[in-house]
Amino acid sequence: MSTGIKIDNSKDIKIMGCGFSDLETGIDVTNSDDVFVDGAKFHDVGTGLKAKNVRGLKVINSAETSSSPFRLSTSAQLVRWYIELLIKGS
Repeated sequence: MSTGIKIDNSKDIKIMGCGFSDLETGIDVTNSDDVFVDGAKFHDVGTGLKAKNVRGLKVINSAETSSSPFRLSTSAQLVRWYIELLIKGS
């Protein structure tokens, strides 16, 4: 399993201006707080960014080609859908 950057049990992490290619996972973050990704480029990466048990994740100015950029856990997907419903109901 090839991973570009693996972050576990960390806080206040900044990843800026990185490129990832021909990997299974570009960035894998678990059990961490306040992770900021800016300017990441993913090319032919299976999963660009994988996050599990992460609070305060922010990704800006990033792009992907030929990959699946974000994978959400089932609970994260449910929270996302719930927030979308709240926004539509307002």
